[in-house]
Amino acid sequence: METRSRSSSVIIIGLLALILAATVYPIVQDHLNKEEAQQRRATMVQVLAVQQSIVEELLSEYQAAAYDNPGVDRIAEQQLIATEHQLMALQVLMQQNILILELLSEHW
Repeated sequence: METRSRSSSVIIIGLLALILAATVYPIVQDHLNKEEAQQRRATMVQVLAVQQSIVEELLSEYQAAAYDNPGVDRIAEQQLIATEHQLMALQVLMQQNILILELLSEHW
């Protein structure tokens, strides 16, 4: 009788341990996922700040090159400068799209 009672106790303790593990695992996973998401957000904030400064620099460079430059006296020259700066802005957009795709691929 004692062995039967003891084996029942071991089985019950084992089942309780499995239930505890099944309950704790999602909580731990959720915590780890939140930490990872916070790290990604922090990285993205830094990257976006750098890209914002690049865009602002592009705009000020364009203003100086196209309008504040006394050597540029024709509209065609201004259009060429504008096109060059548009290409640089498109490169920034491309980098942002790549980052978005990377984030989406990590999420799925």
